[in-house]
Amino acid sequence: MNETTQARAPRLRLEPIRHVTVDLLDQDRAGQIHIGNLSTSGIGLLRPPDLVLPEPGTRLAARLAIRDSLTEVGLELVHVTRSIAGCRFLEKLGAIRGLIARHFQSEIAAMDLAEVRASLIRPQPDGEARWFRSGTGCELYLVHSQGRIARFSLTLFGNLIEMSTGGVVTYGRIMEEENDSGDGLKRLADLVRFEPFIPEEIRQSARRFLWNIPGLPEEFRCFLEQRLVLIP
Repeated sequence: MNETTQARAPRLRLEPIRHVTVDLLDQDRAGQIHIGNLSTSGIGLLRPPDLVLPEPGTRLAARLAIRDSLTEVGLELVHVTRSIAGCRFLEKLGAIRGLIARHFQSEIAAMDLAEVRASLIRPQPDGEARWFRSGTGCELYLVHSQGRIARFSLTLFGNLIEMSTGGVVTYGRIMEEENDSGDGLKRLADLVRFEPFIPEEIRQSARRFLWNIPGLPEEFRCFLEQRLVLIP
């Protein structure tokens, strides 16, 4: 990996694109422009058919809206194609980093996950185990067989969502630090307060987390997202 690749800030994968728009303050065209990608160093504008842009290298004044937060920023136009205009932020990098961290906590946590090598995970009798984890305490552990997930455990900021072998999906809050056995097996029975309902904001946070886990197969992602709907 070269230095240029290492220096590039990770880009959030937001599907569908929601809650992020830009107004170009010094352009004739008024109205919000939707975003194709976003990082702490730059942004990709999805070009509407009527948006005429100047040459790359031009500086633009803009208003960035992330959910209910607004901030005026300076942009430099880096590259322009028929569908997208890539820009880098010229100022307020600390404030922008804070906005992204606050509003996209789940996406960033997912992007920090790394998959544990299969040789380090204890074999399971009901299938092959896969384990995605990070130093933030967020993780996804699943067991699959013949292309289907048999059971899983998703931990996200002190919230636990599990599906047992029988297909029952439950939600609970982790009350203490878990005792990590080192083999991907959970030791949480005495540490979790299970709840009859999942808060909707936790459900949506878990969905965004799943969208951004590197290396998670799409069919697994879709299955897990469908299971979230089954929790009352």
